[in-house]
Amino acid sequence: MHRVFCLPFLLAGVIGDQTRYRDVLPSFRPAKTRRECHVHKCERWPSDETFTARKCHRRKGHLERMGSQQKSMPNVPRVTMSDPRAFYEKHVAAADPVVLAGAAAAATGGVSWTDDFLLRRCHLDDAHGGHPWLANVEMYKVVVSNTRHPRGPMNFCTFLRDYLKPEFKDNMYLKAPLTEPGVQLGKHVEMPAVLQCPEMHESVHETRLWMSSGNTTSSLHFDTHDNLMLQVFGTKSVYLFPPSQSHKTYMDYHDRYGISPVNPERVDLDKWPMFAQLEGGMVAHLRGGDAIFVPEGWWHQIRTGPGRNAAVTWEFEPYEGLASLWPLDSFGQDTFEEYLADGLWSSQVRRKYAMTKLLTTRGGPIACNETLPARTTADTYKCNLYDRQSTGDFCTFRCIPHSCATQQLQAKLAGGVNHRAKYGYGNELYELIQLYSSQLLCKAT
Repeated sequence: MHRVFCLPFLLAGVIGDQTRYRDVLPSFRPAKTRRECHVHKCERWPSDETFTARKCHRRKGHLERMGSQQKSMPNVPRVTMSDPRAFYEKHVAAADPVVLAGAAAAATGGVSWTDDFLLRRCHLDDAHGGHPWLANVEMYKVVVSNTRHPRGPMNFCTFLRDYLKPEFKDNMYLKAPLTEPGVQLGKHVEMPAVLQCPEMHESVHETRLWMSSGNTTSSLHFDTHDNLMLQVFGTKSVYLFPPSQSHKTYMDYHDRYGISPVNPERVDLDKWPMFAQLEGGMVAHLRGGDAIFVPEGWWHQIRTGPGRNAAVTWEFEPYEGLASLWPLDSFGQDTFEEYLADGLWSSQVRRKYAMTKLLTTRGGPIACNETLPARTTADTYKCNLYDRQSTGDFCTFRCIPHSCATQQLQAKLAGGVNHRAKYGYGNELYELIQLYSSQLLCKAT
């Protein structure tokens, strides 16, 4: 007979910023359990119902949705803002999430995106053949694989005719770039005002449409770029945790970088006990017309409400030279011990986050001395990741004046120990800069 006890969770000690994770790794290992619970699946035991009924206060949120394990999940700050320089200084440079009230409505000109409106724009323009726009459509609205598969070949017109039909209620989640040549819908999404200084504009590399009939959920993950998401219609909830909490997401025990193995819809605290110790969490509840800024490295899960739902994401990298600091996306080593020898993923995330903070606070703000012309729209960006992978072409981002990551690092490294003392780098961070500086490329045009 399986018996459940309410025991306090004991830690060997407090984990500080200077602690090397490999020294305390046993504290972060998943616990053994017979329950099959991981990022895309979680089975119940017969005893789970009995355990839940006991409401053990030390098991708050066990087998419940992510967010219920924490003492509090305050709302992401909600502001009305259009000044791009203020947005950079207060949120991009500070890596602080924020909800921008009305920003999505402003970017779409207040036009209602009905299905009829979208059907009139589901074809490419005449200059590019006029045929239906071929989009990426995932066949499940709940993530079922680490690579967001399976996908079905489908054009945007077919999607719009079928996605609300009852037989497709559990699938058909569209994710497609608006930057492909000839996509008419891209002409109806203006660059948000907060991105309209030239330095920010030059770091945008993709704009995507996300659309479904609602009730979608994502895994808990982070992006390796900054993301401004416009909620065009429908509702969405975004749950966030800062990069400093990466080790508590157990990302080092998953087979794909940037994803937590914990199932956010049913958190198994038997297997993932440290998940209950996540700190700094926030939640944003978006309405149609709102936007949210999610800084790179911030863990987030996205849940959409019922009914028609569409969002447009603007992906940008104002510190593009730091992109190569992200490690490879798989376990290339033969053993987990070899993987540890190269440094834990969670440790690298925290270090990169600390490095970016140093660059933004000591490197000088974006100048933003001018703004882009009106009606700069999503279709003006031709450097999307799909084309780059298929053609071998490279994006030609220009380094942000006074903030180019490579120039900053090289200047500080050239100064040696004196610069290290001046800028306050600790030995561990300084060694990381030395290790990676040769890999950073500033793609100046």
